[in-house]
Amino acid sequence: MKKIFTTYALLMFVLTLNAQTTFEKSYDFYGNAFSDLVFSYDDGYLMAMISYKSQYNLSLVKTDLNGDTLWTKDHEVEITGLFDLNGVADEQGNIYIASTYKNDNLWKFDKDGNLLWTKKYSTNKEEMVVKDNFLWVCGSNSAGDGNYLFKIDASTGDSLWRSPQFNGDSAWGTGSYCSSIALADNNEVIVTVSLQNAYFDVFPSKFFKLIPDANQLVEFSLNTDEQYYVSDTRSVGNEYISIAAKTESGDDKTTNFIRYSSDGTILAEKHQLFDCRAVGLYKMAVTNDNRVVAMGFYDLAGEEKIMFHCYSMNGDSLWSTFYGENDKYASDMKITTDGGFIITGDLNTYNNQNHPFLIKTNAMGVLTGMPEKPNTLRVLAYPNPASDAVMFTVPGLNKGVLSIYNSTGQLCFETLMNSEKTVWNINGCKAGLYLYRVKTASETFSGSVVVK
Repeated sequence: MKKIFTTYALLMFVLTLNAQTTFEKSYDFYGNAFSDLVFSYDDGYLMAMISYKSQYNLSLVKTDLNGDTLWTKDHEVEITGLFDLNGVADEQGNIYIASTYKNDNLWKFDKDGNLLWTKKYSTNKEEMVVKDNFLWVCGSNSAGDGNYLFKIDASTGDSLWRSPQFNGDSAWGTGSYCSSIALADNNEVIVTVSLQNAYFDVFPSKFFKLIPDANQLVEFSLNTDEQYYVSDTRSVGNEYISIAAKTESGDDKTTNFIRYSSDGTILAEKHQLFDCRAVGLYKMAVTNDNRVVAMGFYDLAGEEKIMFHCYSMNGDSLWSTFYGENDKYASDMKITTDGGFIITGDLNTYNNQNHPFLIKTNAMGVLTGMPEKPNTLRVLAYPNPASDAVMFTVPGLNKGVLSIYNSTGQLCFETLMNSEKTVWNINGCKAGLYLYRVKTASETFSGSVVVK
């Protein structure tokens, strides 16, 4: 009976994945538009972007659950130029958006795109979180050589408290900036701040926590010998998860997973999951079933694809997916109400114009709804993860070439495929992520396997 129930539950899970709406769409109603943020609602998705026609506007685009446009709203607010936007949504669906440029404002919109208030804060507003009608915003000062944490009344935009300047080391010229912020269940705020020199080399993050109700920022260190540049942080209860890079000159790429408490205790830690020059993960989300899904890119021999990588709460690699082309840059991702993922970013077209796009996947990061070519082959790779060998099965294949690349983009295995099944013996291969390609006379397929 237990086996029957387990099989039924697995079947229902697979059916649920396949039933999820997925799509990939772009929107060309602006001459140039750079979508930085996406928000997920029960009835659709909302993109926030800087657009340009005759001037720079903060534009909002609402779609339905199929990605079809419902409305657009262009706000002629003070926008200095094509600077990044960051933002967050509260429990009522209102959104708070700021341009990272120091002279631009902080705005609040309702979920219908109406401007509720605008406030002037003369700092680079880099990261924010919201809870219980309080908005926490971290940003560097006008000189770029120090940071402040603001506690703001979310209903009015008025500042309630500002921390003293912290991490104000300006020895590297361009100064410090906030790379992530997270808010725990106990209202403790964690901020990570990094330094950057004039050559845009990124140096290790420092960790700060705001003690609840104390209005006091305290620096702390992780109990590890590693130094990390943190690109994103999320809270899980009163613990924290960061995706981070080992800090190497010129390589701002995410390869490490850290789960820790605010006293610096490491609860789980995984190092160098990929070669730092091939993978850059910079956005993450924690799902309701305790998976950590990070989004970024994978660059294989100059062919860059959008990438999802899924971890367990202990940092174990569970799966990876890839899609897109070199002309797509993904900027933000959120979990959708059906358990999938929505991604936004900008698409550079043939005439050098940038258009916003949306990609909606299922809970495994897969575009199940994409139309298939007649008689399109399918590649099955199993087991995955694997420890001894991987069987590649391509039903209907007569002839092809199987190529396996490691995480640095180097070819480590290649063979002709003269039948539907081919085995890759992985004895002696290092643990990590490998990308495979199956090339036939008319089509090319790609995917990934994890070697344990």
